[in-house]
Amino acid sequence: MIKYIKLDIEYNTINFIRVNKMRNLGIQNIDREIIIEPNIKKDNKDIIAIKELFVKLQEGYTERNLDSIDKFVRETFINSDDICILGTGTEEIFLGIERVKELFENDWKYWGDVKLDLNNLYIDIKNEIAWFHIIGVVKQSFEDTERRYDSYIDFTKNIIEDNALSSKQKLTFINWVLSLAYHQREGKNREEYCPLDLTGILIKDNNKWKFHSLHFSIPRANFPDERFENSNEFIDSYNRQNKIRNDHKFNYIDLETKYFLFNFQKEFFGANSISYNTLDNYFNLEDVNYVVEDNNIFLGKESIYNFFNTNNDFLLEFDLENSILSEKNNMKWLTTWGLLKGEYEEERLMDTILEDIDELFKRDISSKDKLFSMHRSISYLLKESSFGKKYTYPIRMTATLEKKDNILLFNNLHFSYPHYWIFEGKLDSLK
Repeated sequence: MIKYIKLDIEYNTINFIRVNKMRNLGIQNIDREIIIEPNIKKDNKDIIAIKELFVKLQEGYTERNLDSIDKFVRETFINSDDICILGTGTEEIFLGIERVKELFENDWKYWGDVKLDLNNLYIDIKNEIAWFHIIGVVKQSFEDTERRYDSYIDFTKNIIEDNALSSKQKLTFINWVLSLAYHQREGKNREEYCPLDLTGILIKDNNKWKFHSLHFSIPRANFPDERFENSNEFIDSYNRQNKIRNDHKFNYIDLETKYFLFNFQKEFFGANSISYNTLDNYFNLEDVNYVVEDNNIFLGKESIYNFFNTNNDFLLEFDLENSILSEKNNMKWLTTWGLLKGEYEEERLMDTILEDIDELFKRDISSKDKLFSMHRSISYLLKESSFGKKYTYPIRMTATLEKKDNILLFNNLHFSYPHYWIFEGKLDSLK
């Protein structure tokens, strides 16, 4: 049974929150707390050990001691080429112990201030395997500097010189960039908080709990960042991602799981509706089950049913040949990716933006911030609409699976999209 665990530690943090809507168009409506009540004994020795592991993970991101990376990874991760981490960014697939060290080195050097909500941890333990979900935030600071404006100018020049873009696409792209550039606060830093989801697998190794797999994700707007129709760069990035997997000679998916995934994508995506019986055929609903997507958690049978029937109007094609699978004690955990394809209804999207703007009026933020959010969202829609109604996005998924009566079933799923743009400023070079 999945446990809701409140870790009994002192932790001075900001108000941890969840994005109110599954799709928001750049208006960061972060206004709903998630409250998780404990229902497990705090003196459980496994829970105490897992608690200490998450404290160590947070300490690593807080201290950012590059000299301690080897020790940090050795103490917190299984020492194996079997391990796998999905980062938030393009091509951030880290396979094997040495690549995991590279992830933490990059994060501690360049990423924002990571805070995990250590007071709320969602976890299940079975057969010396544990899987979890925890939320957090990443804080990034932006400064009003001449160098920052120069970077916007350089990026705009590159857009104009891009012969693959039409005049309409160039102008709507520039308009969107200007909507970002104009939101400056002279004389002080602007701090941006971006919601973070983290799921993963822990294994009991020599009687010690350690991480085996992690999946970091940041919520998308209505348009995920790497739409193939927008740039060949995103197609090239997807292909490089596959090369990373091809160079890794471990964890190939077996035929049983490949067949299971193939049927899952066929029955759940592009279908008119998904029935409760279909759900029962793929999910281990005797236990409480969940799906994580876009900083939302869909918990239990009814919530998962509504999630798939709300999101079944597109096609999903997993890259089954490049999927990654691990297995132990009748449990399997999977990392896979693929392409999501569909079409936009422009009028529907415009109505969604108007609804978001109406909600924005109720927010307790300055009028200046409200105006900026409106401008950014409208500019975002115009930019994406100029590329046409059809869309193709890369999507990633991690999952745990268990055999019940010799039938493979999901225990949980985590969907995410590669995060290309960086927070409000959106451009890596504009930090």
